Amino acid sequence: MIRNWYIAIVRNNTEMSSSNKLQSLGYEVFLPTQKEISFWKDGRKIEHSRILLPGIIFIHITEKQRMEVLALPNIKRFMVDRAGNTNAYNRQPIAVVPSEQIERLRFMLGDEKSTVNIEPLNLKTGDKVRVIRGNLRGLEGNVYQEPSGNSYIVIRLDNLCCASAKVSLKDVTLI
Repeated sequence: MIRNWYIAIVRNNTEMSSSNKLQSLGYEVFLPTQKEISFWKDGRKIEHSRILLPGIIFIHITEKQRMEVLALPNIKRFMVDRAGNTNAYNRQPIAVVPSEQIERLRFMLGDEKSTVNIEPLNLKTGDKVRVIRGNLRGLEGNVYQEPSGNSYIVIRLDNLCCASAKVSLKDVTLI
């Protein structure tokens, strides 16, 4: 059976509990989070995990398992690919994220020194580049520059979003 990465839409504020439940049932799950430090008014600082894509969990499962997961209480539905061709019943296909894109996002999140930002898909991306120095060395993506001069490396998750991390243009090379 072929396993794919599907995008599950979950009920509000149940990402962590849904992820834990799916993992306890033996499913491979990826919930993109990043550690952040928040400062309270009274001076305390607290480290917590920020969920980068609220309401979304990636699940690596077969089509048969997808139907089983859909029966779980906090799973609302699976994201569809609106750009895909409709079937005989005029329905859109279920969105699938390639494994390489999930691995690139995991790699990007593995660097605790870089803050990862999630941007909508309407970014205008530039040349395809590879990071050659620094903590993100080896990561491939596209360069995006803000009018302020800040530069970012952007990776695309099909059907969903773009993830970006700040980089210096001196640390990238054209592919």
